[in-house]
Amino acid sequence: MCNALAYIKPGRSKHWTYIKGVLYSDAIYHQGRFFVLDDYSGVLYLDVREYSKPKGKLVINRTARKHPFKAYIVVLSTGKDLHLVEGFLKKKGRPARWVTSSFKIFKLGFLGGGDSGGNQQFAKEWVEINSLGDDALFLGDHNYFLSVTASNFPGCQANCVYYNDDVYIDTSAPWYPYGPQDMGIYSFVNGS
Repeated sequence: MCNALAYIKPGRSKHWTYIKGVLYSDAIYHQGRFFVLDDYSGVLYLDVREYSKPKGKLVINRTARKHPFKAYIVVLSTGKDLHLVEGFLKKKGRPARWVTSSFKIFKLGFLGGGDSGGNQQFAKEWVEINSLGDDALFLGDHNYFLSVTASNFPGCQANCVYYNDDVYIDTSAPWYPYGPQDMGIYSFVNGS
């Protein structure tokens, strides 16, 4: 979770504008708007069009599920809808270490239309989906996500999440400093 969020308008601002009061874990610029995944409330839309203080509007609450270790807000290669990807952990091996065990993905659709200010209407609930179709997602804690159409990349598996080491945080662990231990491919086809 990060504790600072800022933006700058090239050619229009000389300084970063900090947004206070948002504890976010992920952010995305999508369809001309900034969306932020707040760990405590849900997805917020941040209106930064004006020079006044940016305004946050809750788009949708977080899922009612047990809290995942990590959550990402992504857009699949079709570029239409926002998705929430939640990653879950389990202990494995001796000595026991945390590793990624599964992912869940939820869709937040745009209902279209909107008000006179051009604000788009959103669905009011997350809908769990069980397939990414021909997409493959690349996720990591210190990286931006990437969604590709797998059939365009030989060897890339469709309907999968490629993830890197989000849990490499314990410098006293026996494998330290020999590198990350939690990297892999999660398939929505067989749930592993």
